Formats: sequence, structure tokens, C-alpha cells
Amino acid sequence: MITIHDNFVRKTEIIDSLYQTIEAIGDLQLDFMPHSYVIKPKHKNELEARVAQIIRFICTEFPRFQGKGYEVWFNSLDENTNCLDHHVDCDEESEGVVPAKYTATFYLGAEVEGGELVIHTEGYHNNYAFISDIWEVMDLARKSSDWLCVNYKYNRLVLFESQFPHAVLPIRDCKGGKRVSLTISSWDNPIKVIKNV
Repeated sequence: MITIHDNFVRKTEIIDSLYQTIEAIGDLQLDFMPHSYVIKPKHKNELEARVAQIIRFICTEFPRFQGKGYEVWFNSLDENTNCLDHHVDCDEESEGVVPAKYTATFYLGAEVEGGELVIHTEGYHNNYAFISDIWEVMDLARKSSDWLCVNYKYNRLVLFESQFPHAVLPIRDCKGGKRVSLTISSWDNPIKVIKNV
């Protein structure tokens, strides 16, 4: 399952506030957020409160997304750090590749040229070969019907099964600021979040 929803959040001040925060500080990984914490009325800080609000919106629209908890991170890309490698969203502490249940990617920011999310619809399997060269990923994604290419667009939500390998293609031009996305993986079991320091 892969779905794309434009104009997902009605109150765009939520999006704009998150964008301004992440554009200023860069990539950010949050602590694992149990579902019980997400539905509480009070959170540690305003950033987590806004993220929890978006998770609640997603769970309301797509009840299957609801899990025991959520792994949450922001990616902030520009012409210098301009792509994300071919990967699956998985438990980095487990042996082997154990994907999350669902991944939601929500676009917060400015218009960019390039920076498309490409999703390999074949799905991860034991003999799956990840491609380390992003240009090779781009070539495959543009030629093969097994890949879906999703343009970056403000207030767009892309929801997909986490077992689908994916990547972000290189940005050619940051027209109005950085390419900022909020990514949330839904888990049916708690995981240990590994933060890059």
C-alpha cells in the first residue's frame, strides 16, 4: 500500500512552525514516542506536541497506521546534503533487517527542484540488493515500472508499508529554502532509537 495525500493538514501554521524550527537546527531524531504519550494532552515541549498532533491526524485518517509507538525524525536537505541513500526504515538494533509497520513522510517546506522520493514497490526480501550509488537508483527509478516517484510538495503526506525500499533523489535547486520532511514509522513493539550525534 502506497498513498499520497495533498493538503493533509488544514491548519498550516503547525507545518510552518515545524519547518522554521527544523530549517534552523537541521536533522533531528526524537525519542521513541509510545502511542499512550501521543494521545496525552501534554508533552515535553512544543515540538513534540506538534508532532503528536500530526500523528493523531494520520491515525484518524488511516487507522491501520496506529501502532504501539512511533519513531520520529526530521530530514533537512539542501544543495550540499542533497539526497538520502536507498534503504528501508527498520529496527537498527535487531539482527537482520526488520522493517517498521508503516512509514509516513510529511513534507513541510519550501519548493525545491529535484529531491523526489522514490519507492521500490518490489518490497524488501532476504536477497534484496540495496544500491549504494544514488545516480543508479535515479536511473532505475525513472526507467522501471517497479518504482514510484513522488515529487516533494508542501503539505503532502506519503504513506507506505515500511518494507518498501526507498531513497530521496538529489536536489538540483533549493528555490525557497531547505527540503524538510517529517518521517514517522509506526511500530507494533517498542524499539530503541539510535540517534546520530
